[in-house]
Amino acid sequence: MIEITDKSKCCGCTACANACPKECITMCADEEGFLYPVISTEKCISCGKCKRVCPCLQQTPLMQEWKTRAFVVRIKDEAVLTESTSGGGFSAIARQICDEGGVVIGAAFDEEFHIVHKVTSNYRDISKFRGSKYAQSELGETFSDIKRLLQQGEVVLFSGTPCQVAGVKKYLGKNYKNLYTIDIVCRSIPSPKLWNEFIKTVVPQGVKQVRFRNKTYGYHSGTFIVEFKNGKIISSSNRVNKYMKAFHMNICSRPSCYDCKFKSVERVSDFTLFDCWHPEKLINGFRDDDKGYTGCLVHSNKGLELLENIKTWTWVYNVDVKKALSFTGGMAEHSVIRPIVRSEFYTTLTEIGAVATLDRYVSVNLKDKFIECTKMFLYKTKLLKQVKKVKSLLLSIRGGIR
Repeated sequence: MIEITDKSKCCGCTACANACPKECITMCADEEGFLYPVISTEKCISCGKCKRVCPCLQQTPLMQEWKTRAFVVRIKDEAVLTESTSGGGFSAIARQICDEGGVVIGAAFDEEFHIVHKVTSNYRDISKFRGSKYAQSELGETFSDIKRLLQQGEVVLFSGTPCQVAGVKKYLGKNYKNLYTIDIVCRSIPSPKLWNEFIKTVVPQGVKQVRFRNKTYGYHSGTFIVEFKNGKIISSSNRVNKYMKAFHMNICSRPSCYDCKFKSVERVSDFTLFDCWHPEKLINGFRDDDKGYTGCLVHSNKGLELLENIKTWTWVYNVDVKKALSFTGGMAEHSVIRPIVRSEFYTTLTEIGAVATLDRYVSVNLKDKFIECTKMFLYKTKLLKQVKKVKSLLLSIRGGIR
């Protein structure tokens, strides 16, 4: 029987709950809002299966006899590119799976903008999965659904955090040729409680769409936007949005994220996707147009074959692995540092709610506000592109002088 005595040893992947033959494990939220397994001891038969499928207790085998390769990817569809957080790499892979008649499983918003994993076989629905989502998703019985679909012969693409992918691999217990997996270079994950309270308080009704990193000012200046059904849009960059600032401060991360067991170059997934911030430094003769590119690590032969198949509607460039990862800020291999006030932050969240807690622990100074207002002015007056061109020119001249 699995027991969580140290919360840093549980990533909340749900493998144990889905694997239990007696269905005696329930994923329940703790006071911080993170899900952990709770066991009904009267039903438990002490079979030990929950421990055997736990990716935190048991290492998930890597792809054998395969050395990771790196690529820079961008989808050619401009509309999809604009909707995507980076270069549309996920959408390109998902399109191939849908074209083959398979199903795609990824994180999306439900009707109340809670983040959950959903299933679709229609490429038009992939738009729900696009865009980064900065809170831990609710998986429910997703792992069981994946196993059923695989056993029925369906081609399945599962996209999630590295711990979720490791969890589904341990749960399945064997490699399926018809399963493809995508993980991400993940910084860490805030709790669903923090996100659900924040979005409900800030935008209580009439919301049509939420995007954590919209390309309002371009790829390198992502903005958090809320679009209402009446057409109104609220926009704020990471510089002034307190939820996003808290995320980057690492103050609201899951305990296991401070010692993540799943950060490495070699991974159990077929693909690892991440932001490609500097394509011009990876590809000779390239100029960054600020529309976004996806960094992509391929960890398996079938992943490489699938990548070859998407070249009709995608630009794919082979690049050096170490150089590509050097621009991720170390997030591919290193965990975030736990702030001293992290536990205090979540205690305060329970006492006074999300917005008041963020106001107390996250500050926005006058410089941040000035830059935000200036950017908005330049954007609305259509001068932002010209300013960016001048900035790019000055940087290139500076680089030439060096």
